[in-house]
Amino acid sequence: MKDFSFKKILAFVKKKKPIFITIAIVIAVAIGLSVASSIMGSSRVTVKSEAFRLDEKTALEAGTVSGGGRYRRGETITLKATPNAGYKFVGWTNGDKNKTQASAEAEYTLVVPEKSITLTAIWEQEEYEATLVIDQDINELQHFSYVVTDQTIFLSEPTKAGYTFLGWLGDVEQEDGTVSREKVQDFIEPSEAKSVTLYADWALSYNITYVLDEDVRAANAANPNNPTTYTSRTPVILEAPVCYEQKDGKLTGGWYTFDHWEMDGRVVTEVNTSLKPNVPDTDVEGKSVTLVAKWKDLETAVYHTVSEDGKYVELGHYPSKRLSDRKILSELKAAIEGGLEPDALTGYYTYKNSIYAKATADLYSKPYDDKGKKNSAYYPLYFEDGAMIDEGEEYFFIVEPIKWRVLKGDPKDPNSEVLLLSESVLTAGAFKADSTTLSYQGQNIYGGNWENSDVRAFLNGEFYNAAFKSGEAGFIQKTTVDYSKATINKKYKKKSFSNGASCEDNVYLLSYADLTNEAYGWSKKNNKEEIKRVGKTTDYSKVMGAYSCLNQINAKDPTTKDEYDFTAWWLRSSADFADRASVVTGPGAVGSVSVESKFIGIRPAITVKLG
Repeated sequence: MKDFSFKKILAFVKKKKPIFITIAIVIAVAIGLSVASSIMGSSRVTVKSEAFRLDEKTALEAGTVSGGGRYRRGETITLKATPNAGYKFVGWTNGDKNKTQASAEAEYTLVVPEKSITLTAIWEQEEYEATLVIDQDINELQHFSYVVTDQTIFLSEPTKAGYTFLGWLGDVEQEDGTVSREKVQDFIEPSEAKSVTLYADWALSYNITYVLDEDVRAANAANPNNPTTYTSRTPVILEAPVCYEQKDGKLTGGWYTFDHWEMDGRVVTEVNTSLKPNVPDTDVEGKSVTLVAKWKDLETAVYHTVSEDGKYVELGHYPSKRLSDRKILSELKAAIEGGLEPDALTGYYTYKNSIYAKATADLYSKPYDDKGKKNSAYYPLYFEDGAMIDEGEEYFFIVEPIKWRVLKGDPKDPNSEVLLLSESVLTAGAFKADSTTLSYQGQNIYGGNWENSDVRAFLNGEFYNAAFKSGEAGFIQKTTVDYSKATINKKYKKKSFSNGASCEDNVYLLSYADLTNEAYGWSKKNNKEEIKRVGKTTDYSKVMGAYSCLNQINAKDPTTKDEYDFTAWWLRSSADFADRASVVTGPGAVGSVSVESKFIGIRPAITVKLG
């Protein structure tokens, strides 16, 4: 048997090399001629989409096309246009200037022509209709139409004399194929791409009369959340009314404490037909009730609350959570469009006895840079309820009581001076917009100087006026804020950047010395990351640009491991360079950053006497 070892084969190939090269060239030429012949004998059929009276993006979403490619001339092919929900196929047009119709069939069979062609699938939006049956007894109907790209349609509540509207009913198909009429939501989602018929659900109404002002001091009480009617199907769980203190026609921030509701001398917590069991349900007047509000103390207003353990105080108000209730949001926007004016001092809107702030998202992490280039380091931020925050989008926020952490003093002792730090990072902004060192009367004014900082001006101006009404502000003690070298990191004390004078402030920031004071509950080590020093963002502070980092301390907890709610926050102390100031980092250590950094959180401190 012959030996066909690898070495012998290799030697044979080298010896006959010219022959192999010639064979390879012949094969390559043959293949090339075959491909050229195939191409020369074929045409390209290009297919694309276009939506009638719609933009290019919508055209791409309207449907899908298939069947395009390069084919032999004279070959029979089929193009297919498949509409997405909410769209219908109109026809195929040629690529000429007049866009003449080639076919009205979604599956278009044609013979490949001599020249390449372009065929375009034309789409239109389907129009759907909503039918609202207001009153079946008199056949009162409302109609309106919509298309799949419309925004959510919120339905207004209809009215019917003597009846209470309980909601909308719709025909819902069950698993066994039967259809039952059930309660549905009070809005229509056009994206569901279907027509709907909804039926108003009514019940006979009985009136509820509320007496809030038996005492003249309760004359400005309000009862916004309790309905003025009830039905046999909808008992009313009573909520407490509110009664705010006013002086000289202005709210002071104080309120009076509600005790209970009474009817005919008995305490009432729920209104239902059993309050008058002997009156038939058909007797509307007989089933109606009158409730009287009873107040604990109308002599002394309340301006703050203290937690039972004395560790927290609520005083003042500031924007916090996003307004996510779509119905209230829709009503609020309609009221603003109708002329509802914001408060001249705060810019807040008061609607149905609640207060809302408006802000446009200016996020720390932006999807695109100023030149429109995609930001590779971008990561999305989310509100507390899980909704993603969109850069440049306008949002409304609920103005809520500010929760403060007690660092020093006894809030239950009326004579105790109590040092409070906001529990959350309330907003964000630069320590000073311009870090340039200035000279005044022979003294340098550095960027990290607290006395001349923008954040100090903001806290004692815009923030103070917005957060505290006159009665609330009365508890705040003007504080001598130390800015000496004794309050900064000891390794910076040889530097001369801490040269500002002591200041008299209503609101201020903590110092480096405060953050390493074990009496306040912190670690004395500035480089130690600890949960007690961590500042957590609110919905509002994220929108205002607060830097948000991963919740690393709870990283092992699967419910919080992906939360980006830790943030850095300013201290008033200078740092290692003239243009830097001290901060608490996201994980709770102490460091420094440029004073021009707009994404650092602001966590105010105040000194109060709550007596």
